Amino acid sequence: MQSEFINSARLLLPLAITLAAPFAIWLARRSPNRREAVSVVAGVLTFLAVLWLAPEVLAGKIW
Repeated sequence: MQSEFINSARLLLPLAITLAAPFAIWLARRSPNRREAVSVVAGVLTFLAVLWLAPEVLAGKIW
């Protein structure tokens, strides 16, 4: 099986979401419901960003 290397900024998307989430939570510090919503949205977006990478990883491509 031949592996293929991929250079793409898509790999940075889950990291960027994870790094931006605490700042967004800090901005919503006065509203507990808004903080919780930001946490859930950041988690879902991170999951979807990783899921977006999965087909190519399963095909044997290396990021």
